[in-house]
Amino acid sequence: MIAPDSPNLFNALFAFHPREGYTPRENFLSEAFAHVLRTVNGACEAWVSKLIGSPTPLLTSRILTRCSEDGVFPDLKIEAAAASGEGLTIYAEHKWDSPCNEQQLQNYADIAKKSRGTPYLVFVGARLDQVGAAKTAK
Repeated sequence: MIAPDSPNLFNALFAFHPREGYTPRENFLSEAFAHVLRTVNGACEAWVSKLIGSPTPLLTSRILTRCSEDGVFPDLKIEAAAASGEGLTIYAEHKWDSPCNEQQLQNYADIAKKSRGTPYLVFVGARLDQVGAAKTAK
């Protein structure tokens, strides 16, 4: 029997379904990635190390999806404590088939400034044009 608080990808995905003018692809991407970060030993530490650009051993990590801060809903949020004692908060925006929204990234940057520890803002896009637009966002 699975413990009620164990990460369950199927339960996370059941909330999303296609409807007129909406596809849940980006939500599926975020939930599937969050599941890997939560359940695969070393995955979160490897991802954080890649984002920071140097090996970053983690003491703890908390992976959140669909959380709200000041009316903003980042696709993925990682709260972590590095072995160095540094607190990290990573906000991630994921895009599948929609364009990069520069205002959305600015909103994430605004909430990141208020976070505990060192904040990071990450954009994960499926296409080069999305990534290019995110790189030019102020």
